Amino acid sequence: MEMVFIELQRWFQKHVHVKYSPFYEMLVSLHVLHEPKHHTHRLKWAKEVCDQLDRNLSKTLYKLGDLSNKWLNILDYLDMLEDKSKQPEEIIDGIRQLNDDKFARLLTGNNSERTLGLSLHTLKSELCEALYDYHQHIFARELYRIEPWLIRSIHEISDGLQIDGGATILSLHPRIGVSEHWIKFYKAETYQYLWKDLDSITLYPSTFVAPHLLVGLDAPHLSIAFHVEIPGNEMKQEYVPEDLLTVLKLISDETRLLILQRLLYHSYCTQQLVDIFGLAPATISKHLKVLEKAKLIFSERRGHYVFYSTNKMQLSLLKVDLDQFFDQPLLSK
Repeated sequence: MEMVFIELQRWFQKHVHVKYSPFYEMLVSLHVLHEPKHHTHRLKWAKEVCDQLDRNLSKTLYKLGDLSNKWLNILDYLDMLEDKSKQPEEIIDGIRQLNDDKFARLLTGNNSERTLGLSLHTLKSELCEALYDYHQHIFARELYRIEPWLIRSIHEISDGLQIDGGATILSLHPRIGVSEHWIKFYKAETYQYLWKDLDSITLYPSTFVAPHLLVGLDAPHLSIAFHVEIPGNEMKQEYVPEDLLTVLKLISDETRLLILQRLLYHSYCTQQLVDIFGLAPATISKHLKVLEKAKLIFSERRGHYVFYSTNKMQLSLLKVDLDQFFDQPLLSK
């Protein structure tokens, strides 16, 4: 066992790297602006930025965020931009040079032209100009404030990797698992990778990422963003994200939970659910409307009947939201 640990420690020292990327942090900040409610430690910052943002720039950033899955697609495909440690202006220039196929993949996660009626060339110009304006007028000032903490964290994590790589990686997030053979990420699904199948893991410090477990899963090169807490931005445990609280209230009914469970494995129409639960059609219809409002079920018409099914993706996201809420006390340490 000791020999296995020594070999694994050598692997960590050789293949795990910590990098400072202002552009990576800028994209995560844009994700927070697009959906701030789960980033409790950044709510004040997000409100202040929204108050400062030019209206046209704000609309453009939100549109681009919708196209890019809240900016996460660009984070996933950053490898095509080569050196992510360059300054944001240099990387934005690199985006301008991408061909149409690479740019479409960078923005949408595939090669389709989901461009809201605009050409890829026009959309590329819009993205680059918006990123440049956001960096110049908003993010550069915040980066100046947080950069010392980011640099400090790189040295601390790098020192930890040299002493005990496994323990250091475990410390990055509560939903990371490590053994002598594999690393696991517990997200909506569990992702497991054998050390022997990986070439590298790159760690990126971020003051914005918590409580997400943000992982680039493109093996054999993985990336992990880890939370860096800075004074004044501590996570507040008394705050529950509004959308999570709303969904929990909507499903806090025994019949609704049983309907949700039943529809997870087979679709049913209202008439069939009335027979199963022995309730009035109006009562079943009311429960279905509540579950639809929470986006936990969806409907499909088949002839004269409307059949309902559980939205498995939304149910998985609810699990992730709960995980992220309960992760916060650990991340704040």
